[in-house]
Amino acid sequence: MHVSINGLSKRIGFRNILSDVTISMEGGSVVTLLGANGTGKTTLLRLLGCIYTPTKGDIRFDGELLQRRRLDLRRRFMLIADLVSNPMPTTVVQYLIYVGALYGRSEDEIRSRAVELLEKWSLIPHSWNWVAYLSRGQAYKLQMACMELCDPELWLLDEPFASGMDPSGLFQLRQAIADARRRGRIILFTTQLAELACSISDRLIVLHKTRVALDGSVADVLWASKRHPDPELRTLSRSVSEASHGGESDFSL
Repeated sequence: MHVSINGLSKRIGFRNILSDVTISMEGGSVVTLLGANGTGKTTLLRLLGCIYTPTKGDIRFDGELLQRRRLDLRRRFMLIADLVSNPMPTTVVQYLIYVGALYGRSEDEIRSRAVELLEKWSLIPHSWNWVAYLSRGQAYKLQMACMELCDPELWLLDEPFASGMDPSGLFQLRQAIADARRRGRIILFTTQLAELACSISDRLIVLHKTRVALDGSVADVLWASKRHPDPELRTLSRSVSEASHGGESDFSL
């Protein structure tokens, strides 16, 4: 899969919340959107997830224009929001079946994997609980079970490591991301933590003041940030350097 984001901007009222973003991504990669609050990370995921429509620019999957009405293209990605909500009165099992069916999975396939995924994400004891009664971390685990069941080509994860999951869930998350990468998926996730981004990513994209300020491998971003004219981004080089050498980082971009 090839994803191209071309001159993408989003304006709400009089405020630009994302400005002229151009990015391309290929399958088999873990890409981190790194940036402070309000720099446009979640906005970019929502544009890719068809929750927002762009003010300017476009998104293409293998050259095809992404639009809300293109359900065939929308089945090629899944977005898990930072705060998961589910207004439907469904149980955990019913929700897993419902999402699987939305993504075209057969009933036999869903049933054959449901127990495995619920067990992996420690949700077996909650199988027949209402989704609305799950904790924040449990709700995120359910979304990850849906992600693995449907296995779209593009995984969009908003702050997954600040999702309220317990250590077991975070371990499974890392494993799921690594396995998806090996299957040729694109995993795009957001964070403010440089150390975390360095430990798991093939590529860092730093958003600053609603624009892409830096883009490349950890080494490339470190080199560029050291020489950047903006002092806030120069500070990033120390954080990335400490993280890449296993030190403690006290900086959250």
